[in-house]
Amino acid sequence: MKRPPGVSCAKRRDGSASWRYRFKHGKESDGKDRYVTRAGFDTMREAVEAMALEKARRRMAPRIGGVDKTFGQFFLEWLDYAGSAWAPSTRQVNRHHANRAISRFGDIALSKITTELLDREQRELLLYGKKTNRGRTALSAKAVKETFTLVKAALRRQRNGTMSLPIQRRTSTCPASNANIRLSYSLSSLKAS
Repeated sequence: MKRPPGVSCAKRRDGSASWRYRFKHGKESDGKDRYVTRAGFDTMREAVEAMALEKARRRMAPRIGGVDKTFGQFFLEWLDYAGSAWAPSTRQVNRHHANRAISRFGDIALSKITTELLDREQRELLLYGKKTNRGRTALSAKAVKETFTLVKAALRRQRNGTMSLPIQRRTSTCPASNANIRLSYSLSSLKAS
């Protein structure tokens, strides 16, 4: 097999070969090229196959162009992309959680999503997130946690860095219950990886 462009080999300290791939994938916010690099493959074939899979995965991934999408648009695209790997029952449960988040802040532009907004929406869902015949009541802490776990997973995939979130830890409590349930999430995990 002839070595394709983007695949190279280096020697490890023990003398064995280590294969890697590198390819260009878009631009950074400052206009520089963005590269994807993975190393540590034992054979050239492994590196070539991994590069092909990664390129295919990145072609399918939702991207944010120059126009600022709303959270709802991005979230639905991400859900379709990520949901292709989920079991049907998981897809259905996650769609339910996604609808909950989209109904709360789906019309807000991605660049306007802040930690304060996420904290406020999390508290609102804990206190008034469930519709009943008598009005709104508290939503279970588990349901809120699952909803925001899904939101964080989607936001982690956002690649253009429009969110400027400080690195700190926020904790929300549920004053509606006697158990003082605590939900916490790391805001650094929301940054693009």
